[in-house]
Amino acid sequence: MKTEQVYGRIKDIAEIFGMSRMTVYRHLDAIAEAGQYNKVVIDRGPRKKLIKITEFEKYLKSEHLKWLQA
Repeated sequence: MKTEQVYGRIKDIAEIFGMSRMTVYRHLDAIAEAGQYNKVVIDRGPRKKLIKITEFEKYLKSEHLKWLQA
């Protein structure tokens, strides 16, 4: 039986989506500015964050090509 990973660390998210850890942090800052931080991230300490993979992916999809509409 295969179980799907629901949450990932910064490092895991970077690997899954093919981006650097710094880029993940930038996206998390943007998510926080949008008021969605608590929906996406579980803070387990100052240096330990768990990110809900599906919610992070929804954010990326919502931002895709958004700069073209401006």
